[in-house]
Amino acid sequence: MRVKFEATDATSKVHKRSSTSRLYSHCVVIHFAAHPPSKLWPKGVAACSHAEWVESCALAERKASRWRKEPCVEAIEILEARQVSTMAATNKCLARSNKSRTRSKATKKREIRARPAPSSDEMT
Repeated sequence: MRVKFEATDATSKVHKRSSTSRLYSHCVVIHFAAHPPSKLWPKGVAACSHAEWVESCALAERKASRWRKEPCVEAIEILEARQVSTMAATNKCLARSNKSRTRSKATKKREIRARPAPSSDEMT
């Protein structure tokens, strides 16, 4: 069963994540500063953000403290994740489980019965 999660940061950007095995409670959003043009990147690098999902508030704080040491990090947000919906198996999965494993061959063969020839009594 797939569970979907969402978190909205201060810039109103929605960060989404889905998982089949983990239940996330927090989202750590790292906002990176823009870089000026250089020899390596002649156009420079635009500011961006990155989301990391964790199962507890303590893990979120630990991840945030590690990112705070980086010089390119502009801001860090710790957001509470909310569960959006629970999804069942997709139609593709259901179709695959319902298919026969005979590679497009019929699983049950019908017997073809020959019709008896009409007798001369029936024709008159």
